[in-house]
Amino acid sequence: MGVAARRFLSRRRWGNFGLLLVLTLRPAVQLQPSLSVSEPNTQAFPTISLRIGVSDEAGRRIPGLRAENFRILEDDRPVDDLVVEEVLVGTRQVYVINTAPGLGVRDSHGRTRFDYAKGELLDYWRDPDNSLIGVDDLSLLTADGLLIQHSSSAAELAAVLDQMEPTFEGSISGFDLLLLALDFSDDPLEAEALPSSLVFMTPLIETPRDLPLANAISRANDSATAIYAVLFSSPEGLDLPEVETLKELAASTGGQFLAFDPDGGIEAIADRILNQRYQYEVTFSSRADTSGIHLLQIQVSNDEFESSSSLVRYEINVQAPEVAFIQPPNEIIRQTDDPEIELEAISPTSFDVQILTTFPDGHVRSIRRSSLLVDEEVVDVRREAPFDRFEWDLTEYRQSGPHILRVLVEDSLGLQAETIKHPVQLVISRPEQGLSALRPALDSVVAVLAVIVAGMVLVIGLTTLVRRAALPEPAAVVRLNPIKRTRLRSAAPPEALLIPLRPAGDPIPLTGVDVVLGRDASLAAIVLDDPSVERMHARLIRQADGDYLLRDQGSVAGSWINYELVPKSGRRLQHGDHIQLGRVEFRFQLPGDRPPREIRISPDEGPPAA
Repeated sequence: MGVAARRFLSRRRWGNFGLLLVLTLRPAVQLQPSLSVSEPNTQAFPTISLRIGVSDEAGRRIPGLRAENFRILEDDRPVDDLVVEEVLVGTRQVYVINTAPGLGVRDSHGRTRFDYAKGELLDYWRDPDNSLIGVDDLSLLTADGLLIQHSSSAAELAAVLDQMEPTFEGSISGFDLLLLALDFSDDPLEAEALPSSLVFMTPLIETPRDLPLANAISRANDSATAIYAVLFSSPEGLDLPEVETLKELAASTGGQFLAFDPDGGIEAIADRILNQRYQYEVTFSSRADTSGIHLLQIQVSNDEFESSSSLVRYEINVQAPEVAFIQPPNEIIRQTDDPEIELEAISPTSFDVQILTTFPDGHVRSIRRSSLLVDEEVVDVRREAPFDRFEWDLTEYRQSGPHILRVLVEDSLGLQAETIKHPVQLVISRPEQGLSALRPALDSVVAVLAVIVAGMVLVIGLTTLVRRAALPEPAAVVRLNPIKRTRLRSAAPPEALLIPLRPAGDPIPLTGVDVVLGRDASLAAIVLDDPSVERMHARLIRQADGDYLLRDQGSVAGSWINYELVPKSGRRLQHGDHIQLGRVEFRFQLPGDRPPREIRISPDEGPPAA
């Protein structure tokens, strides 16, 4: 180990001992720590996480804080259930050595100022406590050019710097070099944003016009980069006006100015940078239930200090969930041949109602409560999972009649949604009691009539076969119709029709019900038995104004209207629209005489490949 390295490690050991002694003996005073807060991470909204750095007046990290030491206000409302964890996040460190002629000045020992800067950095990077591999993002730049960028190894920077021979030509001005170095602080990272520091080691430089200095400060603040200015100068040079420029640069960006002293080195700056490696990761559940910009303020306190951050903004898109019935019944028949059975025991005694809840804003969240209403009376409430299934008790109904089903859903943000009102005809069928006594006598009559009818059917069948044998047999035509179920039963007149085009089939009436189209018969009301169709391919959603909206359900082939891909938010259907789901095609038609819609296709457009 060299002399410089031993001196560096010795300073660190005595510095740590002195810090421990001061913390032990100093009186209890009210500290004013500083807080650094990252941008809120809203990818898992309503769960929000952010990273908070807490340091004292000297820039040292304050460890050991717990959840009770933090308080977060979201839009001036306190947030509950904070989860706080102290984590190793690493830092982004950009080192800039301004190898201008002033850094080539030698002292009485024949060492240049560059030699001192180089020695301090090599000792710092070779210290095992400072060179955690894979933790930090490191870059090194000099006036002679870029040496290394975005490295995760301090040893790699040390090896490159150790071989460098500067020219001291000063081909680029000091502030131009600084602006160039700030580009590395703006580079996007694959991981979350890291605390950023820029160490600017320079001799005295000419004071720039106001604009370059303002640009440097503005760009540093935009990238949340603290600039640490290390000045290599004679004692007389410290009184020059140029020094104030470097001090302003450091103070305006949250960094520190240091006049280099071989006895003190850069330890003070190094400790502040390393303290940023550990931060507090705070996670909470947001209560924001509206779209737009929301404000956070972080407060940290304990027995010795209390500090608040400036307002932190985040923007979010929040929409109420959407809910729809899955294959709701149009008719339920409760029937028995036994006149003695009680009405309550007639099968089925209940019916399972299933719904599908989606989040158009893309933020999937938990459901707080869901309710099934029949004729506007709550018959089943779910306060825990499963929230998408209900049991409709049918034993309380004594006679046949129509009923209206509706489901209400409330998510974790308190936003509510409801299905459309769905009519259901309940039929209760039981024979009269008097007929049960005549059943034995009627059995023989029924048997005779069955024999007579069977004979007549046989005669008619033989006659038909003889006539067909006399006619020429037509050529056989086999048509594979992939639509297994193409009728939605309803007594009401249809609001619209789906006309199957490929393959051809009977019109499908739409009667104000949300309809799922797909290959899976357990999910889809209209089953399309074709491998190009997803299990749940698309939904037809009836709007409040009577229109129908076609929305794709994340299929591979997509859903197409008039040879145009349907966007994620869906598209309203118009009379005559051509619909394509995989290889299956429909025509959307409204009742009444309407002119056909003209569809034009540009030369560079076309339908999806079948």
